[in-house]
Amino acid sequence: GPAISAIGQAGWNALGNGCDEVVVMSFALEAISVGKAQQAGLSDHDRVCAEWFIPRHVWEPMADRELARQEAILTTLEEGFLPDREALDDDGWPETRDVDRHPLCMNYCNFREQCLADGPGVVSIPQQKGNNNE
Repeated sequence: GPAISAIGQAGWNALGNGCDEVVVMSFALEAISVGKAQQAGLSDHDRVCAEWFIPRHVWEPMADRELARQEAILTTLEEGFLPDREALDDDGWPETRDVDRHPLCMNYCNFREQCLADGPGVVSIPQQKGNNNE
């Protein structure tokens, strides 16, 4: 089936547009050969594309959780803090990232050194003179 992140993204868009169902599509970089497709009973469409129809009861809880997560982030920012470092795991649930050990933090994130310097948890946003937030 489709990646949980694809269902979540489609669900968030569906939530904003009042949809009851989302369709998640994945296109292949190369087509399945005609012979293999015939053996598997695949149509010409199926040789290059997979699609899943996801009902509201599947995507809506994910979209609601993500909306609540983003609203909590905005509230934390408005209170003058950066939220704890977290991201969604492979099942769509938030997980706190250990900057010292998480592979994405170690090999991917451009802000790793700043996170290490700030330490874990929420971080106060320093106010600077001349800032519009005075």
